[in-house]
Amino acid sequence: MIINKIYKYAVTLEYVPHNIVADIEQKNILGKREKKHYPTFTKEKDIKGLILAIDEYSGDYTTKMALKMLPYVFVRSYNIRHCEWSEINFKTKEWIIPASK
Repeated sequence: MIINKIYKYAVTLEYVPHNIVADIEQKNILGKREKKHYPTFTKEKDIKGLILAIDEYSGDYTTKMALKMLPYVFVRSYNIRHCEWSEINFKTKEWIIPASK
């Protein structure tokens, strides 16, 4: 993908006449992608077990707190890791994530 962008740039500035990377089929080079199925909890007792296991987690404190928050907010890992206090309104009980994030 990066080489493709470089060639697009080079074509735009007329350093090269043609983007040779555009002629390459990614599927031929990379092959077929395997579908990965990730397990999920669907039973209440399994979810309860997970939440109790988080309480027993003895790793980094911030990781533990992030794991405890996730079942309540359902955000991407990036958002939970880059959460700022200024984004949380405790009066309205809202977490407004800026569009830039």
